Parts: sequence; structure tokens; C-alpha cells
Amino acid sequence: IDVVQILGALVANGIEVHSQVVLCPGWNDGAILDKTVNDLLSLATTDTGEVATDQDEFPGTRGGVCSLAIVPVGLSAHRQGLAQLDPVTPGIAQQVIDQISAWQRRAQNELGKTFVHLSDEFYLLAGEPLPPVDQYDDFPQVDNGIGLTAHLRETWSADLAALGAAGRAPTLPLTILTGELAAGAIAREIQPALAASGAPPLEVIGVSNDFYGNSVTVAGLMTGGDLRRALLALPDQPRRTVALSPRVFNVDDLTLDDLGTAEITADQPHRVVVPPEEGFVDFWAGLT
Repeated sequence: IDVVQILGALVANGIEVHSQVVLCPGWNDGAILDKTVNDLLSLATTDTGEVATDQDEFPGTRGGVCSLAIVPVGLSAHRQGLAQLDPVTPGIAQQVIDQISAWQRRAQNELGKTFVHLSDEFYLLAGEPLPPVDQYDDFPQVDNGIGLTAHLRETWSADLAALGAAGRAPTLPLTILTGELAAGAIAREIQPALAASGAPPLEVIGVSNDFYGNSVTVAGLMTGGDLRRALLALPDQPRRTVALSPRVFNVDDLTLDDLGTAEITADQPHRVVVPPEEGFVDFWAGLT
């Protein structure tokens, strides 16, 4: 299947595309990743919404590839009989950051925007700072976690400052149970920013994913059983207010293993809430 040909046809018919690459070391990294970015860049829109290049092969009304996200492959513990895939290591993450930085500079010159974005995992794995928020092109793929840490850091800090100025700042200490990746991101990027803005103590606990395997660290793939295990492991005293990520629940308010909040929180002493990501600080301020 010629994916570029298919994308070209979509673009030619006015379709706007937000694309994503799942990076698998040894399969689609290195020179192959360069080719992928170049192919998608040739179908990209500029920051004004125009297609950057004139391709006679696809004439007509144009859409365009609006953004490209690159995320590391996630590997569960249940891979019997499947092709060998290796995780993205800190060293590989650094190589990818360096490689994509050159493409980001080219995109800025040609399109007036960053265009290609790495997920937060790459920067956290490599111990590199996250890009500034103005390099995320208004966060076109934040729902996929692209730039989510930087977005929440800036949004929550601004909300906290505004509520503090209005005399409505949060007063209740809070414990967050989330995936190990998100816990590390919050501890590194968000906790210090909130503390500097005068937030009450914020405890962040990363929950290992026993259901899918410890190498699966994202919040959205946590299960109710693992969250319940983490809740029951908390000391009974002091009684905490514990926040769970809304990303673990589907539209029916069930986790991937079909548990609801009542089943997750049964027979344990702590108060459990599920705040929204947007409006988190306002929700926190309303807790008493």
C-alpha cells in the first residue's frame, strides 16, 4: 500500500490530516524516519492553512497534512508469537530528539510552524527539557498527549494564579494516582510550578501497570484493578483526597477492565475524585 499516494489523494480532495508515527527502533527509525517526515512535509499546510508545495500529481482543491506526531512504541507483557520489537531507550530518545530538531527547524523555515512534534516520553526519557509552549502550534494533537505536560503546566499555573488573585485558591492537600509516565512528568514539570504559585501540597504516586506489564506507563492504559491495588496500599491515615486521571475512564465511566469508580473505591477510607484535566485547578479549589 502506498500510504503517501493515499494521503495525496485525500489532500487533493480538501481533507486535512493530522498524522502520527509509532516509532519502533530498528524498523522505522533512522533514515526511514527521515523519509517519512520528508514525505509528509511535502503534503503539509503552512501556518496560514495553505499547502506548502505545488504538486502537479495532486491538482485540485487542497487540504493538507496539518501536523505529524511521533510517539514511542508501547510494548505490553503479552507478546507471545509476535514480531520482536524493542523499546525506546534513553539513548534512542536522545537520538530522535536530535534528528527531529533539524526537521523542526526546516519546517519553521518552510511552513512557519513546527509541524512535527515528539511526544513527552522522548524528552522525559532523555532527561531533556520540554519545548516551550509556543513551539507546539496551538497543540493540535494534545488529546494524543503531544505537549500535554507543557500545556497543563502553563494552564494550571495560570489558573492557580488567577484563583489566588480572586481569593479562591485551593486549600486542600491532594494525592494524584496516575500512570508512571504522567507521575514523572508531573513531579518534574508541574509540581514545582504549582508550588511556586502557592498551591497546597500535591502528592503524586505512579501506579505500575500489572495488567499490561510494567513497560506500559501511560495513564490512559491504566486499569481499575491496578488503581484499586494502589488505593488499598495507601496508609489508612491520614485520610487523603485522591484524584484519578479522567483518561482511565471511557464514555461509560468504565476502565479497560470494566470497573467503575464504585468498584475501584469500595472498602477503603480515602475520598476519591475524578477531576477534569481542563479546569483541574478550579475543581481542586472547590474541594473542602
